[in-house]
Amino acid sequence: MPVVHHDKRLERCTNGTGYLRDHTMEQLEQLDASAYFSREAAGERIPRLTDVLQLARSLGLGINVEVKHLTEREIDVPTAHEKEMEEELAHAVCDAIEHCGMAPSEVVFSSYSRPAIAVLFRRLPDHSRAFLVEDIPADWEDFMAEFQCGALNFWCEAPGNSQAVIEQCARKASIYCYTVNDPGLASNLLSWGVCGLFSDQPQAISEALEAGGHVSPLLLSPRENQRNDDGGGESR
Repeated sequence: MPVVHHDKRLERCTNGTGYLRDHTMEQLEQLDASAYFSREAAGERIPRLTDVLQLARSLGLGINVEVKHLTEREIDVPTAHEKEMEEELAHAVCDAIEHCGMAPSEVVFSSYSRPAIAVLFRRLPDHSRAFLVEDIPADWEDFMAEFQCGALNFWCEAPGNSQAVIEQCARKASIYCYTVNDPGLASNLLSWGVCGLFSDQPQAISEALEAGGHVSPLLLSPRENQRNDDGGGESR
């Protein structure tokens, strides 16, 4: 059963220890997942993916489901065992999507894991997929074409993502940037062809851009997309 959690490890966001993947569902359900947030949130548990999907639907919200990678760095090639685990996770996520009857208009997938994206493509081809990267890789276009990814989501601070690289990618695909909290950088990225931004401060960024004469971009603010550890919410 997949759960939703930011990090690979439990220490930062819960009162647990160790890798999330090494715990049973029963163990995970006993943890307090409020540690990172506030005392007022005490008692919150790590949610199951199905619970999050059902909540999003009840609120009329679309949802970006990031399927995690198992490697320590997103650029590392997974071992045979890691690849198997990434594929297993992707299948479990697809099972949850199907169980909840989530339509393609309600969900977009994203992942750093190439094996996971391949599974998502085969299992749920009508649901949109975004290829997550830090530095934009040389083969991004071929990979996205093979698995029909609708967007490329890249890290704003990765050293290889120069203006020239971003502009070149923007001419070929829909690209989005995370995690942008600086209005000046946001303005530059939009002028370079970026379609939308992930931000921890969407209202402030949007207001600053509008004050500068920009049309408000698509702004996404799931804190789980912040560049921290491995860059996204964990599904297990």
